[in-house]
Amino acid sequence: MRLKIIVPAILAISLAIAVVAVACGPSQYNIVQTQNAQDAATANAATAVKQTELAKSGGCDMKTIACQVRATISAQQTADAQNPSTPTPTPTAATSTDTPPPGPAQSGTVEVKIGPSGVMDPAVLKITVGTTVTWLNVDKAAHNTASDPGDPEQWNSGNMGWGLGQTTPTKFSHTFQHTGKYVYGSRYAGDNSTAVIWVVAAS
Repeated sequence: MRLKIIVPAILAISLAIAVVAVACGPSQYNIVQTQNAQDAATANAATAVKQTELAKSGGCDMKTIACQVRATISAQQTADAQNPSTPTPTPTAATSTDTPPPGPAQSGTVEVKIGPSGVMDPAVLKITVGTTVTWLNVDKAAHNTASDPGDPEQWNSGNMGWGLGQTTPTKFSHTFQHTGKYVYGSRYAGDNSTAVIWVVAAS
């Protein structure tokens, strides 16, 4: 008797649950679909804003250090272009003179060190005819020493960059046989250094 009552009750409850589930299902589905659509719209709007920001900054994320550096360089280049009267610094002012520097001339063998950007140290030399100048690349990077076209003597060391496992500076030497003013520098790998060698007659 009790079983006859329980079974119909269970069936009735199951039917009620099924009806409720059917009634609620589409509504919950619609809510989820609506939320997904809203999320997608928000994401698309954020993406559009980001793309606009990147386009304005030249495709670079201004939150990154690399992009900030790039923007700073670009701004400096723009400022330089708008103010062409700004003088360009030269490695040494000694190249403008037409007379040898005072003091005795060196002879024998004289060393010149090539540093970062191909800068020569010393930047000005006064030597006698027959003196050998030896350049040492102490910077390890690719530099050279090269005369200007038209000088009485020509030289070009080629790449003086250090090789794999090298432990001593690359050297190049040239012995001067003619008097005159030699304006030279490193013309390698974008270097544009300037230095002067004055060659005078031995006293």
